[in-house]
Amino acid sequence: MSDGLSIAAALIALAGFFAVTRKPQVDTPAALNLDVVFRTAANRTGIDWRLLKAVARRESALNSNAFNAEPGHAASSYGLMQIFCPSRKFLEGWATDRPADGGCDALFDPNVNARFGSGILAWNLQRYGFPRGVSIYNNWSQRHRPSAGPFDNQGYVDDVIAFYIAEGGDPDELRRRYGAGSRGE
Repeated sequence: MSDGLSIAAALIALAGFFAVTRKPQVDTPAALNLDVVFRTAANRTGIDWRLLKAVARRESALNSNAFNAEPGHAASSYGLMQIFCPSRKFLEGWATDRPADGGCDALFDPNVNARFGSGILAWNLQRYGFPRGVSIYNNWSQRHRPSAGPFDNQGYVDDVIAFYIAEGGDPDELRRRYGAGSRGE
């Protein structure tokens, strides 16, 4: 393991430690196989499940109960993929079916959360390409940056790519597949 990946993993673990955890509305089995969750969600949108997992690892350290109040916003981020949820109406715009009753708290269910995260990430990649689509997942303002970066959140992008490679993914394949996206440079 490279020093950069070791440092990134330590920082992610530390971030997960400090993240506020709320009791989920949906009980999930302790031994839930997250790879199955990510594969199922990614199959719906056609993205690589390993990229979805890499984003979740960076966002929440794979903690399905992660909860972060967003400074300066009347909203918070929930679950594995840290879905920003100001309201139930916002969620309905990202899926063809509604989350379970419970509004934003439904995002503590790993299956619901991964489904929404996969939809958002797929939209970003199709529209803005790779790696910019990953950058935008974390920071919407990065949509104005050049497709290949550098990004204001370049450390985030680098971490996701390192986690993706650790899962056996090939970033060059993502670059070939998504290019600069439909928005181009």
